[in-house]
Amino acid sequence: MYVAPTRGVWIVGYLGVQFEMRLKAWFIQQGCTEMELPPRVARRFDFVGTAPNGQTVVAEAKVTRRRVLRSTLVGWVAQLVDRAHSEFPDARMVLAISGPGLVDSAHSYATTAPVEVFLEQRPGEIELVTT
Repeated sequence: MYVAPTRGVWIVGYLGVQFEMRLKAWFIQQGCTEMELPPRVARRFDFVGTAPNGQTVVAEAKVTRRRVLRSTLVGWVAQLVDRAHSEFPDARMVLAISGPGLVDSAHSYATTAPVEVFLEQRPGEIELVTT
């Protein structure tokens, strides 16, 4: 395990790993099956699986201590879309964020983004961002 030079960075890294584990468990609870992928592809995403309807699901997890700005959210969405389309062009894309929330402009963007945006404000309570 890599330990970052400052305690704050290590804590955020640890929280990120914990959130990724909760996200995987949440997808499995929703009926998804995690795919076995080559390491090159598996490293690019936090979860890749198959939904009960047969559609591929690609997810990225982000952890933050601050409310997410619109510009940050747009960047995260763009990165996910670029990576997902190169490997899984027809996949359902999910961006899951663990943090205190979204600023108003980011919230309005999340409802129209080309990916589904989920927010976890309390551990284990992952909810879709809606209007």
